[in-house]
Amino acid sequence: MGAEYNKFAVGAQQASAKVTKAVQAQTGQVAKAAKGVESMGAAARKVKPKMDEFTGGILNITKHLGKWISFNLTWFATWRLMWTALRWLKAGVAAIVDFDTAITALGAITAATQEQLLSLEDTARDVGATTRFTAVEVAEAMVDLSKAGFSVSEVNQMIAGTALLAIGTLSDLTQTTQLVAVSLRTFHLQASEATLVANVFAAAITNSRLTIESLRNSIKYIGPIMAEMGYTIQDTAAVLGVLADRGLEAGISARGLRGFFSALVAPTDKLRRELNRVGLSVRDVTPLTNDLAVILRRLEEANFDVESAMRGLERRVGTTAIALISAGKYFDVLRDAITATTAAQVIAERQVGSLGYRLVLLRSQATELALDFRDLFLPSIQGILSGISALLVAINELTSRIVEVLNVLPPWARQLTIIAGLLLTITTAVGLFAGGLGKGVGLIGLFAAGTGLMYGKIIAGAKAFGIWGLAIAGVIIGLTYLISKI
Repeated sequence: MGAEYNKFAVGAQQASAKVTKAVQAQTGQVAKAAKGVESMGAAARKVKPKMDEFTGGILNITKHLGKWISFNLTWFATWRLMWTALRWLKAGVAAIVDFDTAITALGAITAATQEQLLSLEDTARDVGATTRFTAVEVAEAMVDLSKAGFSVSEVNQMIAGTALLAIGTLSDLTQTTQLVAVSLRTFHLQASEATLVANVFAAAITNSRLTIESLRNSIKYIGPIMAEMGYTIQDTAAVLGVLADRGLEAGISARGLRGFFSALVAPTDKLRRELNRVGLSVRDVTPLTNDLAVILRRLEEANFDVESAMRGLERRVGTTAIALISAGKYFDVLRDAITATTAAQVIAERQVGSLGYRLVLLRSQATELALDFRDLFLPSIQGILSGISALLVAINELTSRIVEVLNVLPPWARQLTIIAGLLLTITTAVGLFAGGLGKGVGLIGLFAAGTGLMYGKIIAGAKAFGIWGLAIAGVIIGLTYLISKI
């Protein structure tokens, strides 16, 4: 028992010694850590002034940079506003001048009285304010109508319907006006029927592959013949639509139709034989006494086919004839679709609801706003132009007098006078250049002073930054550049 106790006591003593040693070692580590913390605090106290100086430098640079950005943004915004205002003013003056020119030409062509001229002006401005076409464009279209021989009242009646057709088909107003004017004259229609013509063409365009351009190219070839044979504008638009859907180009189809109808009115011996062969007579297919739909149906039912067309007609005419005969039933359908319709108004209303149309409408409304100041600005514009014209006349007269005087002088005196005048001109030009250069140098000086001030601020900020601040700024600039290139 005593031996075991002694053994336990020795073990406890050894364990106590180890614990004491470990505690002493830990105490030494704690002391070292405390010393390190104290050293870090001293270092932090030394760095704090530098950090405060660095922070102040950043704030200083930020302050001056903010002022610089604010100045440049203000300058840029002011410049853009001034430039925009000048552009608007230029566009407004141009609109006033162009509108006055168009109205004056309109009055001259129609021989309108002052009251009639005012009515034309009101019509142009009303249509211009409510459509995507400006009042200037409407006035120019009205000039085209007056050139076609329409009176003041007829022009006033026609322009609104014509504008609807151009809006609905997204076409140029001038081309549309020319198409409507030619069609009215060709088919012996009244100006009050311009809206009817617009509706027919609008329906034909929406129900076939026809366009305003193809109608313009076709009507001039086939319109007069169709009208003289007694066919209507609906017949003409329908037959052109049928051929357009068969892939025939406008000019080709129109010339082919002209040859086809000419052959039916005055058939050759070859065509007479082919008609007799299929059981038809000239009277059965003459356009002078038969509806076009009836002619096409009779030819189709009699099996007047490709072989018959190639034997009885010219090749180009035969191609058109077969394309038309094979679509005889569709001709009736298309003619019905474009008769008694309000297509121009319907498709125009659809276009008006689009965002693109509303954006374009702003241009027309801006022009109308400019024209509201027409009575105020026009006398001033005319006065400026008159002044410039008078100045040019005076300079011309002065030049003429100088030439007359020089011609009177002897040759040597004339040459001396010319040299003296040249020297005076050069001296004056140099003086003006020097004066302008002096002003330019003054502006350069102001710019240099401003640049020097900014440079001083940058140097002050750089000193406040220190080497580490400049390094951080360089990193930020580099990252910004890289991001801008992504």
